[in-house]
Amino acid sequence: MQAFREAIRLDPDFAPAHNGLGQTLAEIGRLDEAYDCFRKATACDPKLVSAWYNLAAHHRKRLTTEDIQQIKALLNTPWLKPTSQAGVYYALGGIFDAEREFAAATLALNAANQQQQLAWTRRGEVYETAEHQVFVDRIIDTFDADWFNRVAAGDGNQWGLDTDVPVLIVGMPRSGTTLTEQIIASHPAAYGLRSRRVELRA
Repeated sequence: MQAFREAIRLDPDFAPAHNGLGQTLAEIGRLDEAYDCFRKATACDPKLVSAWYNLAAHHRKRLTTEDIQQIKALLNTPWLKPTSQAGVYYALGGIFDAEREFAAATLALNAANQQQQLAWTRRGEVYETAEHQVFVDRIIDTFDADWFNRVAAGDGNQWGLDTDVPVLIVGMPRSGTTLTEQIIASHPAAYGLRSRRVELRA
């Protein structure tokens, strides 16, 4: 947080610094302070998609009708890249879902996924079903019942640390590890570092 605060001191109108500080505060559970930061970011730069996305993600119920109109208007920005368009649609999807406007939420989230896929395709990041299946199979083969039995028995190795810090959350893709991390990180005494890609080597 110190770096963001220093950036704001040097340039009080630098919207990305306010947004970054807000994200950091939100991750450690200081949501009211984060809200103020996101508001400051959108005041400095009304077209900063990430700030509006964070407001929609963390403070959905505090958005006004005018806020939602501003978020929608971002889609008319000609220079908006696919990743930013995806962020706008994800924000709208969450807002519509909270308002129980499920048809509109579905349309927005489908549009977000399409824009995100377009961005990945332009970067050459194409999802390959067979490749992902190999990745999942390697996880299953590596962390089998025998592996966990050896860990539980100690296996002559020093497993983990004799401390409550850090806590590593490990699991299969799409198994709920991110949600678990977010739940723990919502506690004021915990801090989440978000997901990290781990490569398994045989």
